[in-house]
Amino acid sequence: EWEVLDVTNQAEAAQPEPDIDPVYAALLKACVAAGYDKSHESRQELVTILEAAEAGAEFPANIMSQVVEATGLTEAKAHEMLKPQVHRVLGAMREAVQQEEARLEEERRL
Repeated sequence: EWEVLDVTNQAEAAQPEPDIDPVYAALLKACVAAGYDKSHESRQELVTILEAAEAGAEFPANIMSQVVEATGLTEAKAHEMLKPQVHRVLGAMREAVQQEEARLEEERRL
């Protein structure tokens, strides 16, 4: 007797996840290394920084230097490649800030 195996799921499971964009990863790591994920206030500060970057401002040196080091890109090239990534990090940070504000508001009501 023959057993039919479903190899479709095995093949899909064997394929690795697509690699995260190295510039995006470097931006996330730089934000964490700079301490922007440590508190509600620091996340709010990062939102302000990223909103300014999205509007055309330069990235702060503490973020840019780490991105340059991690990627090996020139600062100009890193800045060019970071611009399209800002909205992804900014969206996540805005969501984290909103969740924390909702949690704090709930605590005030209790």
